[in-house]
Amino acid sequence: MFLETLDVRGKDFIVYSRNVFDFERNFWIVRKDKKIKNPENISFFSVCDIVKSNIPKSLVVYRLLTNIPNINAHSTKYGFFIKVETEPEVIYFDPIFALKDLNYIAAGVDTSKFRFRIQQLGLTTLNKYGEQSNYTIIYNFDLRAKEAKHQDDKVFADAIFALDEGYSSQMPKSKKRSSLKWSEPEFENTSSSALFDKKSKINEVKTKPKEYFSKVNIGSKSNTDVMREQKLKMLKKALGITINEESVLQDLDNFNEDGNLSAHKKKSSGDFLDLFKKSSTTNFKTPGRKDESVILKLTKS
Repeated sequence: MFLETLDVRGKDFIVYSRNVFDFERNFWIVRKDKKIKNPENISFFSVCDIVKSNIPKSLVVYRLLTNIPNINAHSTKYGFFIKVETEPEVIYFDPIFALKDLNYIAAGVDTSKFRFRIQQLGLTTLNKYGEQSNYTIIYNFDLRAKEAKHQDDKVFADAIFALDEGYSSQMPKSKKRSSLKWSEPEFENTSSSALFDKKSKINEVKTKPKEYFSKVNIGSKSNTDVMREQKLKMLKKALGITINEESVLQDLDNFNEDGNLSAHKKKSSGDFLDLFKKSSTTNFKTPGRKDESVILKLTKS
């Protein structure tokens, strides 16, 4: 994932992740108001607070489409609920979280017939939805197999700060791990045979099937705010977390944005995403990439 706040009281920051299934060491924050912009570690749960907050921001995340109709949103373990043009949607901060979630949302399916797509989404805050952000989609495209495995959104931070001498592209050395259980959490009612694990290979389907690919079914009557908090509470319990950490948002003095974003902020958002499109990342090198359909399948080595 990549997130950039837009004109928030001079305390703007960016957050990026490395596509590693580690709730403690995957996410990093860089504060723009610092002269020396060293990446600082930030937890998965702090990232959740920032994404759902109503501060104006641009966001790069991922979503999952499968050939299984009517997958129920209640089965997701690593998906996160947001509002996209007031409609609820399940997104993932990294492709690895979507791949790990297959073991829960697609438990028991025939692997040989299972097909899926992972899309990268470029979002920006449209306005407020209650006390949360309501996003709109700027772009989306399917990831190739290699990208799903090796996507690293640090490249976006490196592009943003390419000319800033105070930015350090070097990652801090790993700190000693805490006593928390940061291995993959255990959940009840987990299928004994994992659809995706360390032995799985991700391959691209050369012959495109005629099947319809759909998003996770949330349901019109579902209270996604309650569902999201329940999922986060369950994840904290599985990880053995009992203490709430101090949120990054406290630095913003309870920022409250009124109504729609100003034209200036909308322009800032567009410039932000244009930078990605002009960068040297493989995501935007190929003309017409957004129209290319990439369907993936899993095989065991």
